[in-house]
Amino acid sequence: MSRLDIKSPSKAETVVENLYRDVERRIAASPPGLCPVDMSLSFLRLCHAQSCGKCVPCRVGLTQLGNLMEDVMKHHSHHEHPGYH
Repeated sequence: MSRLDIKSPSKAETVVENLYRDVERRIAASPPGLCPVDMSLSFLRLCHAQSCGKCVPCRVGLTQLGNLMEDVMKHHSHHEHPGYH
């Protein structure tokens, strides 16, 4: 018989889970017609603000992704953008 292994979530997992719940509440409460890219950019900025910045995906990746999404919002993006592969 196998043992039951119960793990408590780490602090980082709890923070991320709370961020997801916050986004779900905002989506549910948002008025019809709200731009999904704008909402995603807001969530990305929130994640960037909560990041400690120690790892490359958070420190560099979130900034690059934010820049790409801002380009989309300003209608300055195109398929040949250097960030797209």
